[in-house]
Amino acid sequence: MFKLYKTLCVFQFDDGNTKDIIALIKYIYSEEGRGGGLDEEIRGLRSLICQYMATNAVVLSFNDGFIDLLRDSGQLVKDFFKYEVQRIS
Repeated sequence: MFKLYKTLCVFQFDDGNTKDIIALIKYIYSEEGRGGGLDEEIRGLRSLICQYMATNAVVLSFNDGFIDLLRDSGQLVKDFFKYEVQRIS
């Protein structure tokens, strides 16, 4: 998880690579990404990616793929909203 954190710290969005972040989000929130249960590692990954999304919400909001992902993902939206509200308050 530390390597992912360090990678996200230097990740620069552009039109071509936003899809990579969306794919990561989809995987972390998929059944396959859970591995049968919501263990502490997956909760940590979800927390990390939600903090990252909240930090970059303005940029992500212009991406149709990200907006579609929010529309289709119940738990992702709940988690993301929690971190976004904490970030702006």
